[in-house]
Formats: sequence, C-alpha cells, structure tokens
Amino acid sequence: EVAMADLFKPLLAEGGAAGEGKGQEKADSLMQFLTKVSFDEAMLSALPSALVKEPSTRGSFEMVVLSQLDNDVARRVAELDATLKEAQPTRAQRAEDLEKAQSSFEEAKQVQLDGAGTLQAATAEEQRRQAALQEAKQAVAEAGKEAKRLGRDVERSQRALDSFVGGPLVAFLQLRDRSAPAPVEEEAAKAEEAPAADANADTAGCEAGAPEAAAMEAEKTED
Repeated sequence: EVAMADLFKPLLAEGGAAGEGKGQEKADSLMQFLTKVSFDEAMLSALPSALVKEPSTRGSFEMVVLSQLDNDVARRVAELDATLKEAQPTRAQRAEDLEKAQSSFEEAKQVQLDGAGTLQAATAEEQRRQAALQEAKQAVAEAGKEAKRLGRDVERSQRALDSFVGGPLVAFLQLRDRSAPAPVEEEAAKAEEAPAADANADTAGCEAGAPEAAAMEAEKTED
C-alpha cells in the first residue's frame, strides 16, 4: 500500500512530472518493487514507458495496463488484509505461546543456574572429601609404618627378654640355689654340739654331787 500510494498513484496522475520531475526515479523504484512481488511479466514490460508519460499522451493499451495494475494491486492488498485478519487470532495465540515459552525459558534458565550452583557446591564438597580421603590414606600409611616400627621394637625387646631369661636369670637362680644350704649345715652343726654340751653338764653335776653322797652314806653308818 505504501509503494502504491507513494509511487504508483503520483505516476498515474502526473506521469514523468510526478515528484517535482523525479518521475523516472519513482518509476524505477516501483518497477523494482513489482518485480519482487511477482507481477505478470507481459504487464511489467509495458509499464515503464506508460508510467513516465503524461496522462494525456497515453494510449488505450497503456491505460489498460495501468488500470489492470491498479486493480491487481488493490486485489492483492485486499487478500493480504483478509489474510492478516484471519491470522489475527493465530497471531494472538502465537504471542501467548511465545510469552509462555519465554516464561518457561526463564524458569528453565533459573533452574539451570540453580543447578549450576548446586553442581558447583557438590564439586567443592567432592574435592573436600577427596582431600580428606587422601589425608586419611596418608594417616593410615603413617600408622602402618609406626606399627611396623613398634613391631620391630617388640621383637627386639622379646629377644632381649629371651636372652636375659636364658642367660643372666638362669645364672642368678643357680647361684641362689647354691648358697641356700649353708644355713642348714650350720643348724646341723649346732644340733650336734647341743647333746655334747648336755652330757658335759650331766657329768659335771654328778662330780659335784659325789661328796654330798659320800657324806650322807657316812652319817648313815654312824647311826
């Protein structure tokens, strides 16, 4: 409609004088437009000369061509208007669908962003746990080394204990067992000396009591 109003109508009414002497320029622009919208080639071939002629100098054939163009354009404009009117509900529905799609896209985008944040946090947590696992493995390895070292210490201590038990301890016990009978022999000697002392004491007592017995016997004889 704009092309027809700005280009065709002035050329139809004024010819080459249209647009302050720019009729040829307008005619060229109109022809470019009509070629793009696929008008009849036979009609298009007769248009350039008819457009730039003064209305009074146009022949009957040229007037028929210009009239046919005017009618053809009006028909196409009407068809286009009808198509647009028919498409209006579809356009509204598509606009609504587009709005819903845009809203869904924004929601999905937010979910994706939230998911990215969650993934980032999960990745950080996994890295932290991996680091903790490595530290635990290192601690286990160090504990294993310490256990081996302690095991070697225990083995050395056990060997030292076995050596002590089989050597110095045995010698000590043997020496202890050898010195123990000495007090027994001393007690036996004392026991042997005790009867001899008692016998000596009895002999001395008898010798001391002999004069008294003799005197008592003499007294009995005198009587």
